[in-house]
Amino acid sequence: MTVKYGEILRLASKGFSRRNIALSVPCSRNTVAKVLERAEELNLSWPLPDGMDEPKLSKLLFGQENKPLQSCRHTVFPRKACRTPSSTRICFSIFTTATPPFP
Repeated sequence: MTVKYGEILRLASKGFSRRNIALSVPCSRNTVAKVLERAEELNLSWPLPDGMDEPKLSKLLFGQENKPLQSCRHTVFPRKACRTPSSTRICFSIFTTATPPFP
């Protein structure tokens, strides 16, 4: 899954709030704010120039192609098991050793 910068610009041009854009795309409100600020710096708005696709837009806005987002893998622990500080530390240590780090 990648963030669709063009969709962020399109929704902003229609007057959607940053919160609603973040919920629609989906991405964080900080991402929406960064994209809109960077687009304003470059005098870029919707509709995009002819031939501007997502990879080109990503490169123009941030100097790199948009990479897929890493998905988090969560291990769910029973609520009762992690109630005290010591059991929380144990649960966390199990989680961190059982879950390989992201590349």
